[in-house]
Amino acid sequence: MSTGPDQSAELKFVVTNTLIVGDIQRSVAFYRDVLGATVLRQGEPAFLRLDNIWLTIDGGGGPTDDKPEVVAAPPRDPCDGAAVLHARSGWLPY
Repeated sequence: MSTGPDQSAELKFVVTNTLIVGDIQRSVAFYRDVLGATVLRQGEPAFLRLDNIWLTIDGGGGPTDDKPEVVAAPPRDPCDGAAVLHARSGWLPY
């Protein structure tokens, strides 16, 4: 797990992006090892923090009592995308 300064006092507004994936461990490894995210909780779901972005990585589920027709599932085709996350930071090369 990455460690860094406690930035909780700086948070005024938090948005959590939930990623529904086919391989939770592989996704966690990407965000941790490539992008430098801090793993807050391993497992299903996994919780990560990447600077001021909070990520929930899960394998899907549902339906729920309040939404009986909705099921969260990873894309059937790995070339299909269901979400886009744009990140800008001073350390990115562009």
